[in-house]
Amino acid sequence: MVQIADKRKGKERPGRPSIRRSPEYKAKLSAASDLLAAKMEEKRLAWEIK
Repeated sequence: MVQIADKRKGKERPGRPSIRRSPEYKAKLSAASDLLAAKMEEKRLAWEIK
């Protein structure tokens, strides 16, 4: 039981969850995924035209 508690403590680091939940992080993530989707769409269209 002690080992399980220790593992949980290791996962819950004070810095990480708050960073992931922050609006700035989500904004960056969505911007990056939008950019990636746009690039993939461009490549697909270029490939279809050929």
